Amino acid sequence: MGQIYFVLIFVFLPMFSKADIIITEIADPDDDDGCRYIEIHNSGSSSVNLTDYYIIRWTNGNANATNSTAIDLSSYTLAAGAFLIFAKSSSGFGEAFEVGSNTTLVNQGSGGPADSNGDDNHAIVKEAAGQSFSANNSSTWDYIDIFGNPGTDGSGNWHEFEDGRAERVSTQTSAVTSSSSSAWNCWSDDETFLAGVDQNTGNSNIQSTTYFSNNGFDPGAWDGYRSVSISGNSGFRMMSSPVAGQVFSDLLAELWTQGMTGADVTDGTANIWTLNVSSQSWTALTDISSSGSGASLTAGTGFLIYVFEDTDWDGDSDLPVSLSVSGSENSSSISLGSIADGEFALAGNPYAATIDWDLVSKTSVSTTISIWDDANSDWKTYNSSGSSGDLIGGHIEPFQGFWVQASGGTGSITIEGADRCNSSGTFYRTVDEESVGRMVFNASFDGHTSSHHFSFFEGGTIGVDDGESQLLLPFQASSRIAMMSIVDGDAYKINSYPYDFEGTVYVPFDVMFLSLEESNYITESREVTLSWNKDELSDHISMILIDNMTEMEIYLNYESEYTFTTEPKGSFAATYDGPIGTYPVLGEPRFTISITYLSLESDPHIILPKDFTLYPLYPNPFNPSTNISFYIPDISIITLNVYDIKGALVQTIFQKTLKPGSHSYTWVPGLLPSGVYFMQLSTSGKTLTEKITYVK
Repeated sequence: MGQIYFVLIFVFLPMFSKADIIITEIADPDDDDGCRYIEIHNSGSSSVNLTDYYIIRWTNGNANATNSTAIDLSSYTLAAGAFLIFAKSSSGFGEAFEVGSNTTLVNQGSGGPADSNGDDNHAIVKEAAGQSFSANNSSTWDYIDIFGNPGTDGSGNWHEFEDGRAERVSTQTSAVTSSSSSAWNCWSDDETFLAGVDQNTGNSNIQSTTYFSNNGFDPGAWDGYRSVSISGNSGFRMMSSPVAGQVFSDLLAELWTQGMTGADVTDGTANIWTLNVSSQSWTALTDISSSGSGASLTAGTGFLIYVFEDTDWDGDSDLPVSLSVSGSENSSSISLGSIADGEFALAGNPYAATIDWDLVSKTSVSTTISIWDDANSDWKTYNSSGSSGDLIGGHIEPFQGFWVQASGGTGSITIEGADRCNSSGTFYRTVDEESVGRMVFNASFDGHTSSHHFSFFEGGTIGVDDGESQLLLPFQASSRIAMMSIVDGDAYKINSYPYDFEGTVYVPFDVMFLSLEESNYITESREVTLSWNKDELSDHISMILIDNMTEMEIYLNYESEYTFTTEPKGSFAATYDGPIGTYPVLGEPRFTISITYLSLESDPHIILPKDFTLYPLYPNPFNPSTNISFYIPDISIITLNVYDIKGALVQTIFQKTLKPGSHSYTWVPGLLPSGVYFMQLSTSGKTLTEKITYVK
């Protein structure tokens, strides 16, 4: 059997083996037919352009689809894992439900596939090669996926969902061209069929599944999704389960297990572990049987497994494989506690739906969560204080394990059903975007990437606060780019600062290229490109990147990237004690980031002009620099020139295409003599001028 060494450890991110566009839910809510909808989903690992795709409907028992009501999907591209919902009424839908950032909601209107009364048949189809699509002519299209039995009315049959809903079962993750009753759970006011089995003999309370008040509907999520596909190569995954108890043998049946009772073989090194929170160490399982002394998984707790890509030990790779688990989904709230101050716990999503970290109750726990992204060999991190990071929205997928850390005392978290994304009646945490700003840096070299995040919000401070997230050493040691800001001598991936502040803040900032030699990281010279995205940076905050080695100043408002060569400056250990380690600060930082605030005065909300505007320069007179601020209403080619008092051009500061909005620039005349100058800002058809005095 294979021997396992704790050199590589990474957190599982759900992946799918291929891109399938499937129908996941069709709803006819009993409370309000104005809230009807049909939901489609990309269950694959890559986005799909839906050109020539259509949703068609057969009403009642008609053998031909209705031509006039087909939904043309050609204008949509559906990202991996994303949902596309067509609602009869987006306003009615919006009053009952909320959906997350992974869901696109379209107002379809009445009379089409989004407006089914529960006895219709539906399909996703694609225009056939060489044909002109017509819904009622089946020779012009090919099936992609189907629900129901065209030609057979749903009433009294397995595909009826009148006053209820139809939801795809968890194991049916691929598109099908002929529908089966076992692939769907259908609730109606007549009968309820779960995976094709009639539940109407006292086994199902139909009303509890069809009313909004009981959260029977889950647009933008897939609560029936109780399976996940693992692809890639051999390595560690951190996982959880939506079903608690002695589930290891069931959940992991498609993977190779060893060294434990109930495993494929009992010899070899065990390849499943749980984290002992009190000792901050891994405990290997000894029995994964589904009964007797078999290990039990507590809801909300994560676990670690080493996945062998050869799942049957016959010498070849068998990934991807689909994992599923049977049993009742966790429905009650769960608590994970007794985490000593500064220590970590491996938590896990306890539900079959995505949960939102912003909504999870936290006591003496850092607002940061981190998930290992094996595809990029780096952490995905989210900080709820500043709503910042590269784990978008702080959303934690089903079957996902994640790190939490106690901070300020003995820590605990409580995850409730209401923390699930898109549960009916849930109102998500909203952020006043007028008082929040964000800035993202990205570094890249030869396929290696790294990101760093700045957040600006009303609770942010200049020093370390809840908005900071430390830069964690990787679970899987390999060559990489390390990018960090330095606060109070420690390395961070996410930094937070006040939204409103007077003056300028200087932030030490470093970028290194690290190669792995045995168990050490060695800093080396590489040509790295640093880019940034300031789309969410507030207009009253400007940032300058200062290269401490070359003394070059890069004004982030006017440049989009900077290429430089990293410098060798020693080495450090790639290993660490305990389950998690943090990067050390090595030598002097390569950069300093200057953050300058303009005054918000008494009103934190900036009122933008409607026209092309050049604001008065300040200070004026000035030495050694002055600030130039202006507003453009549309994307434009902008030229900024400096003229002397005789009208001679002395400097072109820039000429480039700029996005709409407010912009600012700090001008340093350098060797120009003292005197009066004119700053001229020009765009097509309009020129604005401000007089400025330079005093040495």
